Order: sequence, then C-alpha cells, then structure tokens
Amino acid sequence: MSKGGIFSAWQPAYAAHGIPTFPVTAEKKPATRGYLRTGLRGSTELARKFPHADAFGFACGPRSKVTLLDVDSADERALADALSIYGRTPLISRTASGGYHAWFRYNGEGRLIRPAPDKPLDILGGGVAVAPPSTALSSRSTSARARTVGKRSGRRGVGISAAISGRRKVVP
Repeated sequence: MSKGGIFSAWQPAYAAHGIPTFPVTAEKKPATRGYLRTGLRGSTELARKFPHADAFGFACGPRSKVTLLDVDSADERALADALSIYGRTPLISRTASGGYHAWFRYNGEGRLIRPAPDKPLDILGGGVAVAPPSTALSSRSTSARARTVGKRSGRRGVGISAAISGRRKVVP
C-alpha cells in the first residue's frame, strides 16, 4: 500500500458524481461488511477509516447508476465487437487482469454472466466492480493497475467525469 492511499484520495471524486465507494482487498473482495448498502456518507467515513487502502470498488446498479460491460479479454477486437453490439460509451477502463470495462449509465440491467457463451462478456448491472485507479491487486496480469484506455485520443484527465457527463477523458 502507498502512503497516500488511493481509496482516500479518489473517494471524493467518485462521491462528487454520486458513486459511493468502499475499500477492497488485494483479492478484489470488499474489505467491509454491508458494502452493497454503503451510501455517500458511509463512503466518506470508510475513506477516513482506511486511509492507506490502494484498491476500492463500488456497487454496480441502482446505487451507483453505473452498469459495466466487462470484456474479459485483452484483445481490442473483443472490445470493439462488444461495443458494436452494446453501443458506444465515453469511458472505457482497463482492468487489473488486462481486460476492459465499458461504462454505461444504469438502465435497469441485471448482472448477466456470459449472456453470449461464445463471447468473453459480462454485464454488471449488479454486484461489485473494482474502480480505477486501484492498485495492489492480485492478478495473473503483469499490470495490476486499473487504467482508462485512451491511446487513440491522446488526452489525459480524470476519467470518472466522462462516465457521468458524457465527455471523454482519460486517466494516465
């Protein structure tokens, strides 16, 4: 864990967009009980209680108003294929295992694991997701840092704003 603590540093940015967050362990499991019921006030308290946590997550679905399209492949063609089916989005983040999360506004989607058995896709309209820029995660990948993809745009900035406002920004 770093001295600054990624969770405590980033919690206010997510909270500013109405997304309550909570710390997660290196195994990508919530570090607290009742995490699916965590609200913005509770999220702020958790940031104080876990000042050194370097990984955090949020509950996909109605509480965060975020649905993730989880592409469990590092192949950009799999991502492009998924976006051609489910639509474009202003925010795409890289997962710790090398895959992608395409961020969408929640619209009643449930949690669907492998809705198309021949495609490496999950729809996360419920359950927990690890949020960028979490680090220190257990992974088979050589890069365990969740980052926003944006090499085509060449722009840098805070990525969470793009998910809510519709502007494309990229986290370094």
